[in-house]
Amino acid sequence: MTSGPLLRGEDADDAKNTEPLPMAPMPIFANMAIQGGRGITKTHQPVHETMTIAALIASKFPMSEGTTYKNAPKEIKEFVRGSVWNDDPGCLLFEKDTHDNYRLSDGTKWFKEYESAEGGLLGGFVGWITGTPRQTITGRSHFGDLQFLHAMAAQEREEPQETKEKIMMWLEIMYKLSVGDQGIHENMRLDQIDVSSSSRYQLRMFFKEDTSPSGGETLLPLKMKPGVADRWGKIENFHTYRGQSSDHGHYDHSNVQVEEWGNLGDLDKFNGMIGVRDGIDACITLANYWHDRVAWENGVETWLRDTVFALAEDVTRANHEV
Repeated sequence: MTSGPLLRGEDADDAKNTEPLPMAPMPIFANMAIQGGRGITKTHQPVHETMTIAALIASKFPMSEGTTYKNAPKEIKEFVRGSVWNDDPGCLLFEKDTHDNYRLSDGTKWFKEYESAEGGLLGGFVGWITGTPRQTITGRSHFGDLQFLHAMAAQEREEPQETKEKIMMWLEIMYKLSVGDQGIHENMRLDQIDVSSSSRYQLRMFFKEDTSPSGGETLLPLKMKPGVADRWGKIENFHTYRGQSSDHGHYDHSNVQVEEWGNLGDLDKFNGMIGVRDGIDACITLANYWHDRVAWENGVETWLRDTVFALAEDVTRANHEV
């Protein structure tokens, strides 16, 4: 998603510990996996989903510490689906089931749209043999103009302020819609939605009205000492998805067996996973704003703009170098 400087590490007792294990000799960024469907796309652990539940437990939202990815009730699964949505805006990783809001699909259609958009020999073949166009909402969110859904840039060398403006536009719309009574509601047309975060970008520029809402052998994973939570500074670069080395997967934490974890109220479980504690902390703050129905203009926008998405003085244009 983004890269920034590692400010410090924190032990479980909040003691500062900045001595990491071997570091990669190139920019490091935080990225987390989703589980995906139950078929060919189920290759990862539900990291995003588990982070969402942990953040809700630690927030003002009333929820048992024993709630996990596996036992979460339907109401909580709605939050979890929201954390998956930017990877699956077409809702292709789920089956439509009136009795089960978290019934995973086999992921075949998602896979077709993703591969077709990625291009190359495999993508071209998949698109040709299945008749899948490249410009789908799945493809656009991973390789095109909707990458801001991932807090990523649309293309190489995109100006960081441009990327940030699109991210803030989306955050404002989603926050106001979820809280309610803030000028945006579910029955509005796209051309009726206006936002204060950006004068250049409007939602209708990205969606049609009928749209349902590397480093080779020298790249080493950055690891913190056991029990240490990493803390990161301001954004130095927004990344693009296209062009990344497949070796970036070790930052997805897809091999950490979070699906089997219990007691997600213990946030120290996430220590040592790059970027995860910062991400959870931000989600806790946002969940509390939402719980208290704080107006966007009463601190939410400022916090997101100046803290979560603060740009470093030496921020650079977008690239794929992770």
